[in-house]
Amino acid sequence: LYSTKDLALARLKFEKFQIDRSIYVVDVRQSDHFRHVFLTLKKMGFGQAERCQHVGYEMVELPEGPMSGRKGTVILFRALREAMTSHVVDNYLAKFRGEWSDAEIDDTARMVALGAIKYGMLARDVQQKIVFDMSAWLDLEGNTGPYLQYTHARATSILRKCAEVDKELDPALLEDPAAARAATAALVEPQERELVLLLDQRWPVAHQAAQSLRPSVLCTYLYNLAKAFNRFNQACPVKPSEGALLQARLLLVRATIGALAQGLDLLGIPAPDRM
Repeated sequence: LYSTKDLALARLKFEKFQIDRSIYVVDVRQSDHFRHVFLTLKKMGFGQAERCQHVGYEMVELPEGPMSGRKGTVILFRALREAMTSHVVDNYLAKFRGEWSDAEIDDTARMVALGAIKYGMLARDVQQKIVFDMSAWLDLEGNTGPYLQYTHARATSILRKCAEVDKELDPALLEDPAAARAATAALVEPQERELVLLLDQRWPVAHQAAQSLRPSVLCTYLYNLAKAFNRFNQACPVKPSEGALLQARLLLVRATIGALAQGLDLLGIPAPDRM
């Protein structure tokens, strides 16, 4: 009887909503169940059954082992979100009280907590167990959602600080792709070239992640992009630059902001402008 609910739901999706592909993201322990559901749908005459797919993921565990209701180690989402939001405020954002409004601090904390949770889940391949560790997932220096969000905020801050001293990107470079490509000729440092090459890979990587149903591919790319940007920022300061080099570096920062924001958005993660 368990499978009848999935059969009825599939029939509703096929007949009422006319979907042509259905992806079930469910615990890997349900693999046999969905294999039988798809076979039954095929025998019922639904051609869409050929395009039904079960993406099974491993269990989420704590560092000390699996969660257990009997042992009282199950973590509820609401409590988790509140604990992580409080951690972000206390450890990262409290210093901005008086400078930021309470609403901005609270909104940013929620965005960072959400980014930590989503990235922590999506960055692991579906075939790997997910070990939840709040401190590790909220680290601003590791392979985490907050690290990517912080890098986005840092890049945005660079443009903001440059604008304060009248160093802004020429709008013509945004309107003319050929001019933008020509401007990159001024980028000769290894850290600059590394970042340019990584930026050129973003759409092929996003397509690969979508086709393979593996968001971890996109997560790995964004992490590498963030690391490359921070190396660039350390080795090639933008604000002191002048002339063609300034414009090229501003363009590179602008492109990185766009790539990080778009990539995070594909993962359902917000990209705060300040952190």
